[in-house]
Amino acid sequence: MSGTGEHLSSDRLLKPLQVVYQDDSYFVVDKPYDCRIQPDPKQPNDLSVEQLVQQQYPDLPPLKNVHQIDYATSGIYVQALTRKAAGKVCKLFEQRSVEKTYLAIVHGHIIPGLEQEETSALEETTTTTTAAAAAKHLISVDKPIGNDPSHPFRMAILPTGKPSFTTIQVIQQGYYHLPVHQSHDVASKIPVTKVLLFPKTGRRHQLRVHLQSIGHPIIGDFNYETPYTDTFRMMLHAYKIHFPLSSGAITIETKDPFVDIIENS
Repeated sequence: MSGTGEHLSSDRLLKPLQVVYQDDSYFVVDKPYDCRIQPDPKQPNDLSVEQLVQQQYPDLPPLKNVHQIDYATSGIYVQALTRKAAGKVCKLFEQRSVEKTYLAIVHGHIIPGLEQEETSALEETTTTTTAAAAAKHLISVDKPIGNDPSHPFRMAILPTGKPSFTTIQVIQQGYYHLPVHQSHDVASKIPVTKVLLFPKTGRRHQLRVHLQSIGHPIIGDFNYETPYTDTFRMMLHAYKIHFPLSSGAITIETKDPFVDIIENS
């Protein structure tokens, strides 16, 4: 699929936010990609999630931010309606009790030959496949991450970095057809893998850096993919989250935005 049509529409952020969960304590939306959490004074014309919520849901009280999600990443963004509710979730994040699941499409085939096999749908992979079947496609990355001394924005794998752990589950392999403007000088398609990502720690850019470190950077990641795939977005999505609150666990899940991205050939 190419990065055309609705993906590049200039009014993409004017569409109503998708609310994926709401109760008396929390308000959770599916954040669009290439959208900041809060307004940036240097980019006054760019709408932020905070502004979109205020415009589309004016009756809500001021919301409390409980976590961060990168500008380029789409998916679950949690806000609290009260200070007490925010404190409960922030404590769970500090204790690393929150279970987060991301979806990504990365460059290359992580498991050689897997694209020739009968691959399961995402729902089957996450709910009904046996542990043994799923385990054979699991990869663990345990590498410390710190500030890249050669770049003011990037992170890097460093011996002096903070401990960082990510589990990667391969769920589909195939090919991504490049946008027309990019395919004139290079092959019209590239091998890609769709993965589920389970970060145990929450370092800045952790998933992006860990995937780059194993030779499979996220497609469209300007900072960590070389050569860069100039497509319509960075293909990283906050797919699912689980809060084990004492008042009752909350599990929130979004739709897979990458359903039609990968082709068999």
